[in-house]
Amino acid sequence: MAKKYRSAAMEMAHKTASNLLGLDLIDKETMSAFDVSCLFTSEAFTPHELEALRKREGVSHGVFAGYLNVPECYVRDWELGTRKPVGPAIRLLSLIKTKGLSVLA
Repeated sequence: MAKKYRSAAMEMAHKTASNLLGLDLIDKETMSAFDVSCLFTSEAFTPHELEALRKREGVSHGVFAGYLNVPECYVRDWELGTRKPVGPAIRLLSLIKTKGLSVLA
């Protein structure tokens, strides 16, 4: 799968870091940080996963929507499968999935 970069500058930074990793001038943890910073990742969430994530955090649709800065109806629609999260919402959901809702507080 082709890598999708956030910008041309991020592509150059990532490729430079990758070359430095190949020369053992940076470690894998540093390269991982470059991956997070430079690459665009879009994680797909199923309606069930979104509902489970919200319930895991113990919040209502309205509170969850507030943290994501989206209308409450979006969260309901995501959980029903009539709408899918896009753009920044996907990134925020990924952060909540890995680090918990408190990361946005």
